[in-house]
Amino acid sequence: MFFDDGDEDEPLVPARHTLFRGQKPVQEWLKELERVKEDALAHPSKPRLTLQDVADRAMDSSFRGRLVPTSPRSIDACLRLGIDPASLRHIPLEAYAKWERDPELARLAYDSEESLRQARMTVYGSEAEGRDPVVCGVGQDATMDMVEREAKRLEVLRRRQERELQQMVAHEVARREQEQKAKAKIEALERRTEEQRKAREAAAEEWSRQQRDRALAKKQEEAEKERQDREQEAARHAREAAAAAAEEEEAFKRRQMGYQKELERLAKANAARAETDRILAEQEAAIAARREAIQQREAHREAAKAALIEERAAANALQQRLAEARIATTLESNRQKMEEKIKAAQDRWEAAEARSRALEAARQAEDEEKRRRDREKEEQRRATYEDARRQEAERVAEVLRRAADKDADLAALAREREAEAARKALERRLQLKHKAEAVEQMKRRDAFERAEALKRIEEETSHAQALLAQRSALQQQRRQANLDLSVQRQRVAESMSKLLSSGGWERALAQGLDVSSLLRK
Repeated sequence: MFFDDGDEDEPLVPARHTLFRGQKPVQEWLKELERVKEDALAHPSKPRLTLQDVADRAMDSSFRGRLVPTSPRSIDACLRLGIDPASLRHIPLEAYAKWERDPELARLAYDSEESLRQARMTVYGSEAEGRDPVVCGVGQDATMDMVEREAKRLEVLRRRQERELQQMVAHEVARREQEQKAKAKIEALERRTEEQRKAREAAAEEWSRQQRDRALAKKQEEAEKERQDREQEAARHAREAAAAAAEEEEAFKRRQMGYQKELERLAKANAARAETDRILAEQEAAIAARREAIQQREAHREAAKAALIEERAAANALQQRLAEARIATTLESNRQKMEEKIKAAQDRWEAAEARSRALEAARQAEDEEKRRRDREKEEQRRATYEDARRQEAERVAEVLRRAADKDADLAALAREREAEAARKALERRLQLKHKAEAVEQMKRRDAFERAEALKRIEEETSHAQALLAQRSALQQQRRQANLDLSVQRQRVAESMSKLLSSGGWERALAQGLDVSSLLRK
């Protein structure tokens, strides 16, 4: 009746939309409660359940009976307070956890609904304990001040109607302001997020460009360095080749000069030997001439100096033998000296050739050592380059890791903001629901009071015929006021709908929106 009975074996788990569904019509609520109350009064022997009993049984998972209040006192408390018994039903936390993605939001919705239910139960308990059940029929004394009470009720009703209209407009204005603030906040958050994303992309692009520029500059620098090294190496090779060629040419020149000197020495030796031969020949010629002169003189003196000629001939023969011996010794000595000089020149030439071969071997060894050092330098340069590449890769990985950490922090911040927005949205929905329920409760309370007043007026008609006309007039005024209130509510709702659909809501707020301006539209 007032609870969704359904299958009694099923747990009390409402769907999400049932938490914010529309309230039961006031007249239907009033008629059902009055029918239950009349049935309870007509059958006093039946067990009577208060709302507290119903709430306690609703929290008992083993209970499978109907959860309907049957106590007249409880029903009177619901009527006087305008409470729908269905709103006092306990909904477990699991029901909210089934449709809320975030457990914190489920806990927030549960705490809000449960605190409101407990507050209603407290108010209901005070109301149920402080009054007796309302029974149809009034005494004669009640008719005396009925007109005055009705007039006061009418005045109170009018003031209440004005407050309701003002509250409805203020509620709509506040709701629109909250929506606009939330929309502006979301748009600002989206703009900041987009700006941050663009800033990150620009920074990443700038970093990539700088990396490419640095890599290109480094590559150009290395190429320039390699070119300079090659030029220096080529220049060094050219210098060494020129020096080696010059040295070779100098050695060749030295060998040529030595050979030329040796030739000159040999020529001089030959000239000296020829001169010696010439001198010896001249000496021999001179000796022969002297011998002939001597022989001629001796021939002239053959007779006188026969003995002397023979002696001189013997002396000359001895001198000739000595001279020939000296010439032979001189020639042999000159020949030995010439052979020694030739041998010394040949030794010097062989020594020069050995030195040249040693220099060539040393130069080749030096070239091989230089090539080895060049290979070591090249390997060292490659190792340095690989180490630089590895360090660069590590730095890039570190930068990417930091960027990923930053993205994770931003994502966590976005999730926190999303959770905060969801929490605020849930709070707004709960607040709107509570306000709507408060308005419905006030409507039900007013309807009950009007119905009770109408009953009292109808019952007092037989006891106060004289006051019937005035009471009827007051009732008519109140009904007209209710009708006017309904019409005004309809007009205000239509005016606000037109303003919202036409986009003139903000302009109307800026010009000063009130109930009178809405009724004139």
